[in-house]
Amino acid sequence: MRIQRVLLTLRDTLQTAFSSFRLCQLYPCHPSFEPNKFIPLPLLAQSCPTTVQDSLPNVFPPPYPFPNLIVYWLMSWMNMGSHQKSEAEIQCLIKGVLQADDFDVKCLEGFSVKRSLQELDKDEGRDRITFPDDWVETNITINIPTKLREEGPISYVIPGFHYCPLLEVICAAFVDMQASAFHLLPFKHL
Repeated sequence: MRIQRVLLTLRDTLQTAFSSFRLCQLYPCHPSFEPNKFIPLPLLAQSCPTTVQDSLPNVFPPPYPFPNLIVYWLMSWMNMGSHQKSEAEIQCLIKGVLQADDFDVKCLEGFSVKRSLQELDKDEGRDRITFPDDWVETNITINIPTKLREEGPISYVIPGFHYCPLLEVICAAFVDMQASAFHLLPFKHL
């Protein structure tokens, strides 16, 4: 019997070493950059030095290991709840708000996020709000279905809707200096 056809599939997969938590990444082909490029080599080692202690380790009260309670509270807030808080956003909060020359903690007495958002929603002063040049203003129509199919949907027009075209957002992301660190190929986390 003669072989009529041979399919040769080459895979250039890459699996990273397992971390101390027994996690690794499996890439279908070599990634666009080395994921652990900026991590010092000793931190990438398989083993971790351990110490032998006869008694329980010392547990230090807050603000350990931070210099004061304010930093302790800020770091605790950053690490609890939502995982959407980045280091850059926290640094921006500190530099742009907490360390601002005109920042006064007394201004926050009686502050309510909900009430402030409601005031912003009620604000009719459109002339005071400026959008960047790459944002587009348009009216959008939303069709809301009714109970009866024969009636058809009811159209609602929302005037003054601002948006940034998606293509421009994507282009801006790839022009950014951090684009070289983007993973452009998916991977499995094992």
